[in-house]
Amino acid sequence: MSDRTVYIGALVVGFFAIMLCVMPTEVSYWPYFTLAYIAFLLYTINLAGWRIYQAKHIAGWRQSLAKLPLITVGYGSKSGKAVEAAHGQPAVRKAMITSTLVSLALLALLAVVLLRLV
Repeated sequence: MSDRTVYIGALVVGFFAIMLCVMPTEVSYWPYFTLAYIAFLLYTINLAGWRIYQAKHIAGWRQSLAKLPLITVGYGSKSGKAVEAAHGQPAVRKAMITSTLVSLALLALLAVVLLRLV
């Protein structure tokens, strides 16, 4: 399964899930569902990256998600090193800490923006 398929699938599933949650409720709840799905997606991406760092076996689609933060240090790109070689590397640890902090900041920013729309 290609990385692009996983990324597009995550977006389509997220859109579909948000639409299913919004339909039986009031339309004004869509920012909450959107924020929850983005938080879940960022959690899944960071968890996959940390599991790669810890040398745990993960599914192929999670490896595609783990490539997002690891590509900044040269793992998972076409011309870079394999994702499996990233376990225990100090650069990977630093990239995962940075990715986690950026994810938290992004969630805080999205919470402020989306919840002001309600």
